Amino acid sequence: MPIHRHFFAVAFTVTALLSGCGGGGGGSSSNPSQPSGDYTPISSTRNTASCSVVPSGESPYDIASYYGCGDQNTGLIGTWMVVADAHITGAALSHTEFNGVMRMTMHITEHNSTQLKVSYCPDEAIPNAAPLQALIPKGSDSFTIRDPMSNADIHFSVVDPHTLQGEHQTSDAASPLQQVTVERSTVHARKLSQQGNLPPGHIDLFYRYDSRQNSANFSEAKCVLQAEGDLRRFSNSGGLSQAQEGTLTSFVLTPRSGNGGNTISISLRELANSEIRYAQVYFGGEDAFYGASDSPEDVIYSQNDRSGIELDAVLFDINDTENEVSFTALFGF
Repeated sequence: MPIHRHFFAVAFTVTALLSGCGGGGGGSSSNPSQPSGDYTPISSTRNTASCSVVPSGESPYDIASYYGCGDQNTGLIGTWMVVADAHITGAALSHTEFNGVMRMTMHITEHNSTQLKVSYCPDEAIPNAAPLQALIPKGSDSFTIRDPMSNADIHFSVVDPHTLQGEHQTSDAASPLQQVTVERSTVHARKLSQQGNLPPGHIDLFYRYDSRQNSANFSEAKCVLQAEGDLRRFSNSGGLSQAQEGTLTSFVLTPRSGNGGNTISISLRELANSEIRYAQVYFGGEDAFYGASDSPEDVIYSQNDRSGIELDAVLFDINDTENEVSFTALFGF
């Protein structure tokens, strides 16, 4: 069954969340300025007495900008912030080009008596999207995940109970589609909390599509990813085209009800030196919303820092204005 793609006019407001109760901008009647219920950012659950590292930086892509906290006996289990500065190249069709900086939450939980599970976001909204996962042995002092921005492996080693150091790995695999070259790589991770399943944010989402609609209020975000630099982007036909300088925010949520229990993935992209903005939404099945807009006011980063993110978005199908996706998302680190 083909994926159903619809082009949308897009309207967004993006601001940073400096604390758990920061206020958001307006929005439509189906898109309130704050998620319903009580939103508790990671910062509000943090016991600073357990922190061996406190922030000394300001850039969201600097590991020095994040707390390092948690019981030192919990090992790798926890919610981590990964930051990277990398230049990775690959074959033209390999989906492996990235030159920039990235941050993403990484969640490590107990999988079974012998393994831990590592979960993190894809770089784009994709069909049947769910957080990417890797299994690692308990007691490991090193492990490897696949970088969602470049498709290259990142190998992590433990520096201390609250810090990981990593590096992208060059691959000379037999298949050209799997070959990657590392031109530059600096990767670190900091444990924000010893709770590995702590949601980094909450989302109120409303959608109306092909005569069906649903509100998924106060749904937990499973992960969030942001990047800046030379990024791959979707072409107007929905396929991948050349890398182009810009910014990306991508996250996955699990609705509290509706959508058949499937996850929903959303990605927002703004290109540098261009008025074109892109948005893509997948509902975990065959239905996909893909939008492009040339309005310079569609995406506004009024604030966006190490402490968190707030997004208010309203997306309309330019071919059928009865179709709509709107959401408010809050993330606090």
